[in-house]
Amino acid sequence: GSGIGKSLAQAFAREGAVVVVVDLRPCDDVARSLPRPRQIHRHSSFVCDVTDAKQIRTMIRDVKQKYGKIDVYCSNAGIMYPPPIDKDDDSVARHSDSQWDRILKVNLVSHVIASRELLPDWNKSNNGIFVMTASAAGLLTQIGDASY
Repeated sequence: GSGIGKSLAQAFAREGAVVVVVDLRPCDDVARSLPRPRQIHRHSSFVCDVTDAKQIRTMIRDVKQKYGKIDVYCSNAGIMYPPPIDKDDDSVARHSDSQWDRILKVNLVSHVIASRELLPDWNKSNNGIFVMTASAAGLLTQIGDASY
């Protein structure tokens, strides 16, 4: 409900889309603040932990039940842990197993699960757009933050 995700929601709403805001924390305030669509449906929000495949599947199912279909899915989740203060610190060794697990689930696996859930309907209708936010860090070296 903040940053790039909020900006994406605002942009889609301004263009007349019905927007569903999804976040780890309740974000009804973001959905309510969006410009109103011309359609009957109103914007809404869902709480979903994208590290939990079942929650992703449930969220997508619930959105399709409420609105009939999903035309555009913005897969915007991504995390990083603070870089070390010591530039010689190796982030690969610094992160615990649980931190690596969470990074991979949020930054990679969540997008794969969502796309697998959406593709069958989109293949049938030959329609659907999957927008995945990427970071410039994928193209540039960030000293001490290999996990991102």
